[in-house]
Amino acid sequence: MFKLLQNAFYLKTCIKSSRFIYSNEQQRKSSTWRILFFGNDDFAAPTLNSLVKELRRRRFISRLDVVTSAKYTLSNPVAKIVNKEELQSREWPVKDLKANEYDVGVVVSFGHLIPSRIISMFPFGMINIHASLLPRWRGAAPIMHALMAGDEEVGVTLMKIHPHR
Repeated sequence: MFKLLQNAFYLKTCIKSSRFIYSNEQQRKSSTWRILFFGNDDFAAPTLNSLVKELRRRRFISRLDVVTSAKYTLSNPVAKIVNKEELQSREWPVKDLKANEYDVGVVVSFGHLIPSRIISMFPFGMINIHASLLPRWRGAAPIMHALMAGDEEVGVTLMKIHPHR
């Protein structure tokens, strides 16, 4: 059902083309990205795995660190990937993030509202991958809500996060 996200095709395409992240007025000095990933569960794991593969190739990603919640540590699939792949991890809430330390943030099934002060730290913004065709199942547990409602059409929404609504 969510095979498209498992391959992270859209995210990889966006990172490679970079068109949706920054406008023509902004210039990137590097051809590789420094990414901070925010995620917690099984839905986030395939995207993180795809980013790890790109990191290992060193063509498009030069740095990949992860923010995950302590409350999910024991059964957190994202934390398991962090440990297996020896990625740098930051615990939520992030307190020591510096402006321009990362180029872009990627959020997948994170479960926390990210404050505008953190969103503003990323010069090229943040990307959110949401497990529904927004706005129908906005918020937590969109897959469960779609199944309970008997939705025949489901999908994934990819959007840029802005610091202010």
